[in-house]
Amino acid sequence: MPYDAGYQSASDETGREVGVSGMEALTKLLHWHTIHELAEVVGVSPDTVNSWKQGHTKPQAYALRRIGLLAAEWPDVTWREVLRALVEKYRLRLIADYLGTNYQTVSTWKNKRADPQPSNRRRLLELAKEMECDF
Repeated sequence: MPYDAGYQSASDETGREVGVSGMEALTKLLHWHTIHELAEVVGVSPDTVNSWKQGHTKPQAYALRRIGLLAAEWPDVTWREVLRALVEKYRLRLIADYLGTNYQTVSTWKNKRADPQPSNRRRLLELAKEMECDF
């Protein structure tokens, strides 16, 4: 079982300190990014991130700080919640057109038959923010 890599805090937009555990922050970031993307922004190898994810090793202090700061930038929602909010307001075809994909692909995400790649998860979030969806 993966262990907690420690508590990491960061400041929100008001300057108030917010904190999440290292593994919570890592899990949150891996929801929106691939292992390779996260490794690049943290400055470690993908194998290192995978080792953290598996619970074999834990991030060093500099990486924990970076992970905590990055996690504070992302919302505490899942891509499914974002998609649900979009579907409540817009047709799947409109969502698919925005993402540059087809209706069937978005339908499989909605019906939980497949998961979008992290890049499409981020684009769903961008669309939801542009369209001022509540999630």
